Amino acid sequence: MNRRLATIFVAAAEILAAGCGSATRSSTAPSTAPSVVETPAVNVQVENAASALGAQGRSAYADIYASLSMNGANNEVVLYVTDTSKAQAMINAAHKAHPDTAGVQVMVKQAAYSAKVENAARDKIYEAQRAHRFKYPVYGIGLSPVGDGIQAAVEAKAAADLEFVKALQNAAGNVHAKIVPGGKGIPEVAIGP
Repeated sequence: MNRRLATIFVAAAEILAAGCGSATRSSTAPSTAPSVVETPAVNVQVENAASALGAQGRSAYADIYASLSMNGANNEVVLYVTDTSKAQAMINAAHKAHPDTAGVQVMVKQAAYSAKVENAARDKIYEAQRAHRFKYPVYGIGLSPVGDGIQAAVEAKAAADLEFVKALQNAAGNVHAKIVPGGKGIPEVAIGP
């Protein structure tokens, strides 16, 4: 394993371990830590429906599938697609493949780009990075959780350089590339050699 990546994993584990502990405090001093907010549990049927929809989105419906999320409070799946008129066919295909998921509510939301299109834009930025066409490094690229583009993690000086931002957007093509704060703490190995 890459030594730098191993160091990052160790540092992340230490941070997580520091945040863990007992729910009660032995000290009488007031706590300045934020309170813990319970996330509603998602039932297995909702998880199965999300899995079935995701499988359809990565195969037969890849041209319209952007992403999905699970809403534990409402026991529903939120499905982001680029063509809402085809969403019901996708939902029906998922239910047909997994009949046990037929009773789960699915909320359909409009997305600008499919995951397939966002992945292609991400790959174009990776290619440009490997070809050294950027003035600054791109430390990571993520797909939007709602299908509205990609997110590129760069240092502040890169984000402020309009020439760099334009080059990055040109590499992404027609897919919106949002610049987000990032830096050397994000493993550059994700970009490739």
